[in-house]
This record gives sequence, structure tokens and C-alpha cells, in this order.
Amino acid sequence: MDDSPLSSRIPRRHLMKLAAGGGAAAALAVLPGCSSKDDGDGESPTSGPTSSGATSTAGATATRTTTHPEPGPKVLQSTGGILKATLTVQPEMIAHGTGTRWALTVNGHTPGPTLRVKPGDSLRLTLDNQTGHSTNIHTHGLRVSPTGNADNPFLEIKHGEKFDYQIDIPADHPGGSFWYHPHFHHHVAEQLYAGFFGLIIVEDAVDRLPEIAGATERLLLLHDTTIGSNETAVMSANMMAQREGREGDVFVSGQQNATFEAAAGKLERWRILNASASRFYRLKLDGHPMFLMSTDADRLPAPLRVDEIALVPGERIEVLVQPAAAGSYALKSLSVGRGSMMQGSNIISNPEFTLATMKVAGAAPVPPLPAKLANTEDIRSMAQPKTREVVFSMQGQMGGATFLIDGKTFDPGRIDIRIPLDTVEDWIVRNTSPMDHPFHLHIWPFQLMEHSSGLVDGIQWKDTINVPANGWVRLRIRFSKIPGKTVFHCHILDHEDLGMMATIEVA
Repeated sequence: MDDSPLSSRIPRRHLMKLAAGGGAAAALAVLPGCSSKDDGDGESPTSGPTSSGATSTAGATATRTTTHPEPGPKVLQSTGGILKATLTVQPEMIAHGTGTRWALTVNGHTPGPTLRVKPGDSLRLTLDNQTGHSTNIHTHGLRVSPTGNADNPFLEIKHGEKFDYQIDIPADHPGGSFWYHPHFHHHVAEQLYAGFFGLIIVEDAVDRLPEIAGATERLLLLHDTTIGSNETAVMSANMMAQREGREGDVFVSGQQNATFEAAAGKLERWRILNASASRFYRLKLDGHPMFLMSTDADRLPAPLRVDEIALVPGERIEVLVQPAAAGSYALKSLSVGRGSMMQGSNIISNPEFTLATMKVAGAAPVPPLPAKLANTEDIRSMAQPKTREVVFSMQGQMGGATFLIDGKTFDPGRIDIRIPLDTVEDWIVRNTSPMDHPFHLHIWPFQLMEHSSGLVDGIQWKDTINVPANGWVRLRIRFSKIPGKTVFHCHILDHEDLGMMATIEVA
């Protein structure tokens, strides 16, 4: 078993080349009990406008079907350029097996509702905080303002308060899968772990490609938590668990042991989110490749075949899959190591287990994959800009470790990095510790240039990337269009809460 650290940065050794000519076909599964229409507010999702960065889709007439495993969260669609919703976050006992479990729910469910918007839309969200603690919302991956009542991680909404967010999505915002989760410092890991999160979908021209628009769209949100009967049992973690990063029982869109009922010949598209506080996943579908179409910050130019792919906390992918014969096939998370606070040891996220089972029946011609997805920008050939080094480190051992960026723990009143607007920089993010640390930068995505395992294949735009133990990554970041103050941090959220976060101001 290979327990080496992995990431969906997709280094060469984890990929297979795309089938010659791009003519491979795909079909995928339908979960039993899933409706054949959107389980939202009664409106079917509509496709987004064509943008200059994507293939033209004029004339597409296929109708998309969007489903969560049932019973799943609602899918809320913007209308008239606005998505207006109240998100009430509160503790509840929710159904689990033949009994119940305690969770932080959003509008009565975990995950919370999926928010579906288009470039140029405005999210008008009222956060009704009934958690018993202070909280806020971060719209992870959206390229929106980090100030005022937008994607501002420095806000504090106290228990019993309501706060109105207005998050304006730029007209040129790329499509893809994003998400929301709490970001109130010192309490991020426990609140996400308890169930406070949901998906955000920004539609674009890729969603209107005939092959994609006619597919069944599956929303698979991977999350782990402790099954307990009260807040203390679920949200509390001892210091060792916090320093290693807490892990628990795994759910897929709030359900365990999901079964996929696949109709042969039916193309299906999966949006997969790692919404765990610490757990790494390494995905493999028995008997089938997956065709990667998007990473967390952009579309790929064309579908790319992968036999397995790893997701660190916060990462998202979109894939197509092609069941070829009748039978049952396990969607597994393989064993993956993420280092340890003790040199020479290794925390193993989920020794191999099955997330869900795909059951394939019937026979039908397999529809083709789209040959082209988007005109993905590549800035690797530009003149090398200023290079900045950022260092993730740890001091001490299990009994007294501290988590640092550039030798400092987080201070919200300190500006750690100041950058002029419309500047491009290369960041070498170095990890001097014996544990992996996923790096996440708010607001401004980056293109992966190289990493300590070698050069990078293809165009890879990211907002979350694993920095392996005693390794490094080089990222090219364009700080353009959006000014403001925000943060970057380790996305093992216990590490963030323990100080592995820093502030950045772009002006």
C-alpha cells in the first residue's frame, strides 16, 4: 500500500494520459431514492452565460438533473441575478441509522443548502446564528471582496444575532464548485466538524456543453464527524487530536453507505468536495477510470483521465466516469499518510474503506466526453516575477507544539504581508515540519508551477494545495482586481485555530 502524501495538484506519477483523440465515452450512476429533478425551491437550475474563457455552447438543449444522496440538502437557485436566503445555523438531533445524532445544522440539515449562482449574481445571505457561540461565513474559493459584509473572515456574529451578507460575484468569475463554512478564529475546526458547511456552484459555459448539460449531476460532499448525543461529545477534542487534526466517521452529503444505481449509457458528472476538518481522501472507483474536468480554481482544457486522485481538506474536483459492464463497484478512499508531529511516524487517514457502491445495470451506447472544456489561462511563460518565501513550521512535541507561519502565530491585528494591487508574485511555500499542511489563500487563486517532487504537468489553477512534510510548492499568484485584507492558512483547521494563519493586505 502506498501511503505517500498525495494532492490533487496531480503530479505526473499519479496520472494516466488522456485517451488518444479525446474520444473516450462516459456514463455514470444514479443514487437510489434520488429524485429526477432538483430538490430545491421548485426552480430547475439554468445554465450560465457563455464567457470568453470557455467553449461556445450555442444550441445546447439538454436538461441537467442535479441530485444529492437522499435525504439531501436543498439546491437554491438565483433568480433575476440574486440569490436571497436565510441560513439558520443551530444544533439539532438529526436522523442517524435507527436513532439520532447531534449536529450543527444549516436550515435543519447538514450539509446546508447548495447555493447555485451565475457570474454577475449577488448572494444576499442572512446568517442567523443560533449555535450558542460566535461564528461567521467564508465563501471558500470565490473571487469576491473580503471586506465589509462580504467574504470577511474578521467578522464576529455572536450567538442570537443575524447578519446580512452581500457577496457580489464578478461578471467574469469562472464557473466551478466552491463552498461555505465557518471562519471565526479558534472555533473553525469544531464548527465545521459538527456540520456547518454547504456547496456553492457557479455556472458557466461549460455547464451548457451538450455532453455536460444532459448529464446527471451528482453532488458528493465528503465530511467526517463524531457521532454523539450532545455538543461536548461532537465538538470537543483533546489537545493531541487538535494537534494531529481531528478525524471521525465519514459521510457523503450527510449519508453513510450510499449506493449508486447506474444506468448504462447515462453520462454523469460528480462535483466532489473534501469538507473534512483534517481528513485526506484518496479516491478510486473499482474497475473504472475517472475523467477530471475541473480542479478547485478552474476548468481543465479537456477531460483528463485519472485512475485515482487525492483531496486534502478544502479541495474540490469535478469528474466524469464511465461504467462499462453490469456489476457492483466500490468508490473507495485508499490509505493515505499525512505525516505526524513525531518524526518517523505517520498519521494514516482512513485505512482503505468504501465510501459508496456503484451498481451498474443495463446496456446502452456510451456517450462521448466533450473534446474541449475551456480556454484555460496559462501564465507560466511570463517573465518570472518577484519571489516570496512563506514557511509553515511547528515547534515542540505532542505536549506543547505551536503552529507557525514565518515564525509567528496568527494575530488579526497584524498585517503580515502587504502587496500592491495588480502585482504578480511567485510564492515558495515551504513546510519544515514532519506533517503535511494544505495551503489555502483566500480570494486570489494561484497557478501551480512546481513542487518538491518535480515539475508540474499541464495547467493547474488552485486555491488549496498540499505542502508535504519537509517539502515545498512554487505558486504564481496574480493579485488583481480585488483589493482588501484577508488571510492564508493551513487547511487542517485545527492547525489554523492553533495559529497557523497569517494576514495579507492587497491595496
